[in-house]
Amino acid sequence: MSLFLKIFAAIVVLLVLVLSAGALYLFTIFDANDYKTEIQALAKKQTQLELNIDGDLQLSVFPWLGISVENISIDNADEHLASAGYARIFAKFTPLLKGELEVDGIALRDLKLQLVKDAKGQGNWQLESPSTSKAKTSSSSDLAVIPLAAFTLGYLEVENAEISYKDLNTGGHHQLQNLDFRVNNVSSNSIFPVSADFRYLTGELNAPIHVHLTSQISLNLAKQQLALSDTIMDIGNTRIRASLDVQHLLTSPFIGGHINVSEFKPADWANILQTASLTGITLDLDFKSDFQLDTGKGQLALQELVISGPQLSLSGAFNANNLNDSLSYLGKLSINSLNPSALLTALNIEHPTTTDSRVLKSLSGQLQFSGTDNSLKLPKISLKLDDSKLIGNLSVSSFKNMASQFLFNIDSLDLDRYTPASESQQSANQQSGQSSTSGSADALLLPLAALRDLNTNGRLRIGKLIASGLQIDNLDAKVAAYNGFISLKSLTVDLYGGSMNATASIDARNNTPQINFNKRFTGIQAAPLLTSLAEVDYVAGTMDLQINGTAFGNTLPAIKRTLTGEADFNVTDGLLKNTNIEQMVCKSIARIRDRQYAAPDDQPNTTFKEFNGHMNIVKGVMQTDRMLVGLNNMQVNGTGTINLIEESLDYKIRAKIFGDLENQACEVHERYRDVAWPLHCKGSLTEEPSKLCSLDQRELQNIAAQLAQKEIKNKATKELEDKLKDKLGDEAT
Repeated sequence: MSLFLKIFAAIVVLLVLVLSAGALYLFTIFDANDYKTEIQALAKKQTQLELNIDGDLQLSVFPWLGISVENISIDNADEHLASAGYARIFAKFTPLLKGELEVDGIALRDLKLQLVKDAKGQGNWQLESPSTSKAKTSSSSDLAVIPLAAFTLGYLEVENAEISYKDLNTGGHHQLQNLDFRVNNVSSNSIFPVSADFRYLTGELNAPIHVHLTSQISLNLAKQQLALSDTIMDIGNTRIRASLDVQHLLTSPFIGGHINVSEFKPADWANILQTASLTGITLDLDFKSDFQLDTGKGQLALQELVISGPQLSLSGAFNANNLNDSLSYLGKLSINSLNPSALLTALNIEHPTTTDSRVLKSLSGQLQFSGTDNSLKLPKISLKLDDSKLIGNLSVSSFKNMASQFLFNIDSLDLDRYTPASESQQSANQQSGQSSTSGSADALLLPLAALRDLNTNGRLRIGKLIASGLQIDNLDAKVAAYNGFISLKSLTVDLYGGSMNATASIDARNNTPQINFNKRFTGIQAAPLLTSLAEVDYVAGTMDLQINGTAFGNTLPAIKRTLTGEADFNVTDGLLKNTNIEQMVCKSIARIRDRQYAAPDDQPNTTFKEFNGHMNIVKGVMQTDRMLVGLNNMQVNGTGTINLIEESLDYKIRAKIFGDLENQACEVHERYRDVAWPLHCKGSLTEEPSKLCSLDQRELQNIAAQLAQKEIKNKATKELEDKLKDKLGDEAT
């Protein structure tokens, strides 16, 4: 609005100069057109502008001093400034003698203004006084220096105008097309109405926006004050209501007021902006705020800010400084209510159907923020999404390299509720043993480009986390990332009845990422842990496990092929599922004794006191060089491998009896107690455990032969002893 007033003041000055020139020579002029040259010269002298009058010039004197002209144009030294097909101004003659300007009306048709601000910030509309042009450049305040005691205007009517503004420093370009403007009863001490209808176009718009404006204006040029009330601007279906008060109108305007935007629908702007993506957006928002804008200091303040719609209700405040230089800002935002699912739908953003249809329905909380054009701080975040509460802080010190720090605390989070329904079904199929072809084994696991852009340092705490059906308590993770190197400094959790402490890193700086990890599990329930780590569900009990390793690659097969490390484990008070070592030994004894042995159906597992061992992991093969299983009356040793690449295992186990077996159907002769009974567990990890382990027939034959030879030897020795006893009597003993 200040720009328009500058233009308006410039036009008035020029027309008054023309009017004054006409009045000076009026009594000696019989045909005004004969004096176009003099009028143009006077305009040049007073304004340094070139005034060209190509049409007829008509003057009147009393009681109205007036001028009308056709086809008039104004140029400065470098370029064309303005032109009009018709211009008319009439003012009362007598008030001019008292220093008052009472204008009946000003009419302009086919007005064209070409306003340009150069790279130094100087506008081509800014006038210079010849006497002072060498001393200083005139500011826009010069336009207000009109030596008038009072000013009134009956009307100002602009029809079919076109105003163009370019800023060569910023590259900005704005246009008002087909402008029809009307203002009545303009006075420096009263309120007057104004209306405008025009099309607005900028360099960013692909098509002009139609705008209709009405307002009540109070203007005081002497004090450089402007007030607008009952202002209504319609842009499509969007209506903007505003009231504002402007101080320092022609220098550095200070604007304060209230704005209310209703029925803002992005879809209505799709054709205007020629942006097809807006077409499907069904948002319908209302916006209102009190505001203050100090153009001199470059400050903006929004108070009592409210944004509302069917999907959300927000409130807050915003303050910005240095709008023209190094931007800085601060504020607060309260999310009174927000439906994320409905908002995503309204924004035409596709989101998966979650396993739990009740989630993503409620978001509320508060944010405090501050920042610059290159940084952002959220020192206080308090949010509630559905049943989860988050508090914390976040800071981005540089948008250029996305350097950030964060601290988030979440009381509880059930990720399974947010899992897409298709993934949930896939997980269920896998748990039930069904195959799934929806995913590819060679799918990339890590977004390397995104990881290389990470530059962060932070900490995440979650009181209770549920993921893949597992509950993890007291999660505490510290992470750092810079230029593709991601370090999990520490991770502690309570899970499976015990705790885990881990560190890890991902080096994504090369095309083949390197993964390092070190995990220590204490007091963990072995069954769910081994299932999640190696898809092995054979052992139950309380486990302590230390495992570390290194792998290369970005697919699961590549990681399996290159995994190298070692592990130590110890399981107490557990069992081997679907594998009864005691029954296998009894079966071996029965076979050697050539007897039938029927294993009880109610004892499918092996209960043990202790199960420990050590593994070396070499290129995806877990080599067990030491394994000990301590049973009540038996000790089991073994060695073997688990091949993660082929998903298979191969273990040779030796079981030695040192007490009476609990199985009553198995009679153990003393001669069998020192025998290492051979068992062989081999097959696919996906097979049932009961099908993996069996007697080692070849070793069993060797043992049978050894026992037979021993039995023959023992029998011969016994016969010899008996014969000696018969011959020697008591002396043989």
